[in-house]
Amino acid sequence: MRELPADHPVLAPMNDGPSPWEQALTGSILRRSASRASRALARYAEAKLTSVFDPHPPRLAHRALSAEEHFARLTALRWAFVEDPEALWLARGLVADLGLPLRETVMDRPRLRAVLSGAHRDPKAARAYAIHRDTWYGNPEAQVNLWLALGDVPREESFGFFPEAFHQAVPNASAGFDLGDWDKLGGWQAPHPQKVYPCATAPPPGEALRFACKDAEQLLFSAHQLHGSLGHDSGRARFSLELRLVFLPDLPRFEGRRALDNRSKGSTLPSLLNAERLDPEGDPGAA
Repeated sequence: MRELPADHPVLAPMNDGPSPWEQALTGSILRRSASRASRALARYAEAKLTSVFDPHPPRLAHRALSAEEHFARLTALRWAFVEDPEALWLARGLVADLGLPLRETVMDRPRLRAVLSGAHRDPKAARAYAIHRDTWYGNPEAQVNLWLALGDVPREESFGFFPEAFHQAVPNASAGFDLGDWDKLGGWQAPHPQKVYPCATAPPPGEALRFACKDAEQLLFSAHQLHGSLGHDSGRARFSLELRLVFLPDLPRFEGRRALDNRSKGSTLPSLLNAERLDPEGDPGAA
């Protein structure tokens, strides 16, 4: 895992080599130091978590609430957060903080994720632990994912990468994924028994690469990177935010190409938002 200072623009070369952005697109996983913009977004999300789980500390609330009550509160927050204009505006600030030209960058809305201690033993949560590439879900091959830690995340609570698979085809179920069907069944935020979750259908190559992140640090990696949630028994819940980004000049290299093993149908690209056109008080239009 390569380290990236918060003040280094992601499009600028590092040590006379490729830019961090290019490194991410071509298989590197970068950990970026916390910045003013990433802390602002993290604090906003933490305040929402505190409000929703009051009077319980968010990372321990699953031990005080019933599974049904905890799921209901978390699901309501996730739906509210993805439609929150302030969260979107703060995410736009993080895009600018990365040094990406807003006019040439499209982005998804920031999405809240939670992985509860011991949840990997619940059969109902099995789909959340599927090993996958985001491109199997119709995400662009030119996409870079930004993962933001909410609070310190020790290695045992993190998810895992399988970087040896970046240039290898992996047997998978992506041929059964159709983005149109997925959206009709509720999209990213809604569980549904008929939804197809494309996953690896054979053990991935190599060992899982886990990591540790400090509060508001970020990971940057390609949407083609094979990864997935891994179980943990820390006793705490792990919270994070995800933001998906495409730098439009990258598209000619990737558009129309399905890398290695992607057989999914549809593309999320038309639904991404142009970072320059976002209105902090209005409903942003799609790019």
